[in-house]
Amino acid sequence: MLTFYGQPKFKSDETDLPPAGYELFIRERTATGWQLPKDFNAITVEQLKALLLKTIPLMPASVISIAFNLEPAQFIDHRYIDMIAEVQQTTSLMLSTELTERADEQVTIQQLVQAAKYFAELDLQICIDDVGSGRNTLGLVLQLNKYVSEYKFAC
Repeated sequence: MLTFYGQPKFKSDETDLPPAGYELFIRERTATGWQLPKDFNAITVEQLKALLLKTIPLMPASVISIAFNLEPAQFIDHRYIDMIAEVQQTTSLMLSTELTERADEQVTIQQLVQAAKYFAELDLQICIDDVGSGRNTLGLVLQLNKYVSEYKFAC
């Protein structure tokens, strides 16, 4: 069984107010409790869609955006992108897809650029997660820059 754990996001000038958004982290129930999935790539389009549709209605009224991660292979897969566009049409919350920093030798930079372009054509938000670590280097960031709405930097 999969679920989302939420990390609240606050506007930098309004930290005394309720969260403006959440970053959602997928966890898998095991015999010992909720843990990171062994293989994020094994999470299907249908599973992610069900999680999003289950979670969105539970968001507090203060929330205007939610973010969630996709692995590179998922990020370039049009089935995931089309599903996100479909879910986006069901809510006024802004959905933001974060590209993880994990390397995938089967995914080229050109494929990432083409996928980012497709996200943009569908007016979907993209965030590059953990810039400066893993595969999310300056070179990749520069190639994706015109399609990206947010960057998160590894500390």
